[in-house]
Amino acid sequence: MTAPLYFQLVDGYSQARHSEVEPDDAVLAAAELCPMSAIEVVDADTGAEVTPTP
Repeated sequence: MTAPLYFQLVDGYSQARHSEVEPDDAVLAAAELCPMSAIEVVDADTGAEVTPTP
């Protein structure tokens, strides 16, 4: 799963293109499938963690 609208490679490492994005299933899927659990999705309005789920 990739989400090229939201992540880019910089010197061989994935980097978010933006610090905040509108809700998108591609971002949620990327966070859930990240083998390093390096992507955290937080609701901007509430501050509640959306992913990764335990």
